[in-house]
Amino acid sequence: MRPDSRRSVTQLYEKIVRDLVASPVQGQLLEALAKTNLEEAEAEYVAAKRNGVPVEQARAAIAQRIEVSGQLIAAARSFGEQKSKWQSSVKVFSDSIFVFFDDFDPDGKPKVTTADFIGVVGIYVSSVLWKAGIPHRGAVSVGDCYVDSAGAIFLGEPIVRAVRWAEVQEWLGVSVEPNSAPEIAAKAPELGFSRQEIPCASGTVASFALLPGCINNRAAPPDLPTRKEILDGVVGQLRAARQANLLKVLPRFEATLALLKTEGFEFSLDDELFGMP
Repeated sequence: MRPDSRRSVTQLYEKIVRDLVASPVQGQLLEALAKTNLEEAEAEYVAAKRNGVPVEQARAAIAQRIEVSGQLIAAARSFGEQKSKWQSSVKVFSDSIFVFFDDFDPDGKPKVTTADFIGVVGIYVSSVLWKAGIPHRGAVSVGDCYVDSAGAIFLGEPIVRAVRWAEVQEWLGVSVEPNSAPEIAAKAPELGFSRQEIPCASGTVASFALLPGCINNRAAPPDLPTRKEILDGVVGQLRAARQANLLKVLPRFEATLALLKTEGFEFSLDDELFGMP
């Protein structure tokens, strides 16, 4: 990496960390995501009734989704309080950004915790990196850790699992470390994750992912890069990798485009983006 490029990346990381601890964008994004889920739940309810599903059964099918979305809205509205609990746990080590959360509730009960921000922080960091043209692999892991920010001490198996999973992924984006997938399953859709077969060194593994551009423009707050800006970053870096003949990296781009296609995105063989859902 050239010195000027290294300096630019350092400045970008500094901006990301600064925005994570000071910007309201995560709270805005969480509320937008929750409201989108509520709209989708209402649409599912209407469709179920139209298809002859009994009213009580249709309500039961979307009850947890509505409950969790309400929880996320509450978390968004208490963003300042939640942020103060984890802002000292945003750390940069070498070329990696670590964010630590607490009190993850895998059952999705109506309890506001900092873990409600796992998805939106991942979406924000990934979106900013893609807009800047920086391919990346990220991982989410759930479990007990010891974090002493003042003393710069970070211990715990989940940290090791996250780092190892990020390294073995053979696509570009953020996904849940497979051992943590059952822990996050109940909340995954509401947090912005979709169930995917994640490409890795040993084949594919079922887990949850935050795909590039997974938040649509209607839901996203104004400070988040647009879906087009994010995907232009993906396609632009694919072109650069092809021109440089980076054979190790190219399969990761191809795997990323394949995952995006499962969500309705379309790309030509010449890597021109021509369709977005």
